[in-house]
Amino acid sequence: MKKSVASIFIVCFPIFCFFSCNSFFSLKEVGIENEYNLMVPDFMEPTSMLNENASLQYQNTSKEVYLVVLHNTKGEIGNFFASRGMWKDNDENDLFDKFCHFILNNDGSDFLESSDEDNLQFKEINGRKVKFLENTRTINGIDIFYNVAFIEGEKSFYQIMIWTLKKYKEKYENVMAEMLLSFEEV
Repeated sequence: MKKSVASIFIVCFPIFCFFSCNSFFSLKEVGIENEYNLMVPDFMEPTSMLNENASLQYQNTSKEVYLVVLHNTKGEIGNFFASRGMWKDNDENDLFDKFCHFILNNDGSDFLESSDEDNLQFKEINGRKVKFLENTRTINGIDIFYNVAFIEGEKSFYQIMIWTLKKYKEKYENVMAEMLLSFEEV
């Protein structure tokens, strides 16, 4: 009898550890009315402390997971570039590429670098053109893992940034990807 209890323990304990150590997260839909929606883990809460220009911000400081969404209309971006002589031909097909290039080269933070442009991947999410990357970086001595996506909407451009500590990459990289892939313009 003791052998069978021990055998059950030996078989069940690793299974229990696997499911308790590899957390599965339920997602909730959040967004900005009449603009966009995306899914975030239910452990994240809204904040206003990450970026003053963000239209949407979520975080969980104890789990070290953060999300910021910025968006501007195509008209705002086009006017910005035109007023600086950076968009002379007013070619709307060129505007998205200029937007991505400008953000990566003029972010003004330690978060993005111009070298990230070489790592951009192209994809379509819910019918929208997307440039995205995932990378690791050390900022102020802290190693982070992050995903950034630039999305061309019908009338706006969106920038989504999601990050966590590098040591949590394996734990959160799938849910971070799910957040990006769930983006939908309304």
